Amino acid sequence: VEEFSKNVICLPEIKTSIYKILTEVCQKQKRRTTKNQFTCIKEGIKLLEQNSDMNIADIAEVCGVSESYFRRLFKEYSGESPIDFRQHYRIEKAKQMLFLDTFTIGEIAQELHFSDIYHFSKTFKNITGLSPQNYIKQSKIQSH
Repeated sequence: VEEFSKNVICLPEIKTSIYKILTEVCQKQKRRTTKNQFTCIKEGIKLLEQNSDMNIADIAEVCGVSESYFRRLFKEYSGESPIDFRQHYRIEKAKQMLFLDTFTIGEIAQELHFSDIYHFSKTFKNITGLSPQNYIKQSKIQSH
C-alpha cells in the first residue's frame, strides 16, 4: 500500500514532465515547419523584392505552388498581399529616387514599371498621402 501511495504522488509530476517535453517538441516542430513553409516561396519573395513585372500566377509557378497558396503564404510572411507589397516597395524606391533629385517623375515611373506617369502619381499619393511633386517640396523643406 505504501508503494502504491508513492506512485500516485509521483504521477502528477510525471504528467507535468511529459507535458513539458511534448510542448517543447511541438514548438520545435512548429518553428521548423514555419521555416520550411516559407522556403517554398523564397524565390517569389525575391522576385517581388526585385520589382519583377511577373504576375502573381507566374511567380507562384516559379515557386512550384498554386497562386492561392502563394498568396496565402506571402500574406503570412509579410502581412500584406503580394500586390500591396510590390506597390509599397516601388513607392519606397520612388521616394528614394525623388529625394536624390536626379530623375524626373516620368523616369521614375518608367524605371519602377508603372504603366504611365498618371498611374504612378495616383499610386504614390494613395500610399504616401502626397503627390510626387509635393513629396519633393516637403523633402526639400525638411532637409534644410
